[in-house]
Amino acid sequence: FLQYDSGSGNDRIIIFSSLEQLQVLENGEQLLVDGTFKVVPSIFYQLYAMHVLYRNVVIPVVFALLPNKKQPTYHRLIHKISELCPSWHPKFIMMDFEKAAINEFADKFTTITNPALMSGCFFHLQNSIQRKLQELGLTTNYEQDPIFAHDVNKIASLAFIDPNNVSQAFDDLYGALPDILHPLLDYFEDNYIGRRRAQGRSKPLFEIEFWNMHQRTTDLLMRTNNSVEAWHRRLNSITQCQHPNLWKFIESLKNEEHFIHCQLIKINAGEKVEPNKKYLNYSVRLRNLIMNPQPTLLEQLDGLAHNL
Repeated sequence: FLQYDSGSGNDRIIIFSSLEQLQVLENGEQLLVDGTFKVVPSIFYQLYAMHVLYRNVVIPVVFALLPNKKQPTYHRLIHKISELCPSWHPKFIMMDFEKAAINEFADKFTTITNPALMSGCFFHLQNSIQRKLQELGLTTNYEQDPIFAHDVNKIASLAFIDPNNVSQAFDDLYGALPDILHPLLDYFEDNYIGRRRAQGRSKPLFEIEFWNMHQRTTDLLMRTNNSVEAWHRRLNSITQCQHPNLWKFIESLKNEEHFIHCQLIKINAGEKVEPNKKYLNYSVRLRNLIMNPQPTLLEQLDGLAHNL
């Protein structure tokens, strides 16, 4: 189960995975990655987990204890897993908006001959908007004023506009929303759209193609790694405390690996896992709006926002 330990020191990395999980990883085409912090032993910074969509079920396959979230650390992690799984080359990678990790996965897997499609997670996009709201002191407005909340959801709804129309939709939204939301819109423009310049827009921190969900919603594909977030909550409940010691943490991971093994047996035996009906209905509504859009971009954003 212990696949790698770099040894004691400030840059220590430990990787856990069974041979069965590594095989699922190596053959998997859709990869989801995310970090969590509460459940981690205090001598590490984060638990970085990798999941694979296997027979329409998201399966945890790698658990890595990392000392930080710096780019060289992700480079070491990806390099080591590539040694464990020489044929590992996912076609699709969904992740949060962490630039260091994005850069390393892109460097490894977006090759000219066989590029992987990389996508931000819509759940994390929404979280970034909520964090900025909190920073601006507007959380109470969002929680208590339905009209204000709906206006904020229109900003997140830009993710479901055709990428070619996102820039114009943002401009229309900026002109339509109240002044109190302009600082939030400025933040969104800097990070996700790019500021207007004489020669078009500047490059944002995250390209529109990375966080846009228009095509994925049209194809009824994953838009969030909510299943990964659910697994984090499950692990928190199993561990039953924040920052356990290393041995208690490893024991929890071993129990989880046994659960995953049993899950794989059921899946391989043909047991069908029903999709979340609420999520499916929500996906169908969004898709209907995308396939039959409202006459104007502002009306489309208004309709989309009712589903967020």
